[in-house]
Amino acid sequence: MRKTYKYRLYPTTTKQHVPWSRLTAAVEDLHVKGLARGMLAKSVTDTGWSAFIDKLTYKAARAGRVLVQVNPRGTSQACLCGAPVPKNLSQRWHQCKQCGLSAPRDHVSALLILRLGRGLAGIT
Repeated sequence: MRKTYKYRLYPTTTKQHVPWSRLTAAVEDLHVKGLARGMLAKSVTDTGWSAFIDKLTYKAARAGRVLVQVNPRGTSQACLCGAPVPKNLSQRWHQCKQCGLSAPRDHVSALLILRLGRGLAGIT
């Protein structure tokens, strides 16, 4: 993400009204240094993920909000119902045989990360 885009994104992200808590966002607690050494190095450094999280944390605190970082382990391999749904990186669609949920993989992962973040923040 480029700096101008990030600065436009921070205010809207941190000022959103979230009725169920002071929680603004839950993000993956990524090991950025490790990612920057792998095959995704250029993509990771281009997006400036660490700088984005630092600035978002700062802006959230100034707005009286909370940013929670969640361990990403397993968030793309589980369903919202709790059933394991193993996928490889090329599979972009989530299909749970147990509850029948059918949705884009990233959407389901984002909902799981939000659920974990709410749990860490003490919100049920």
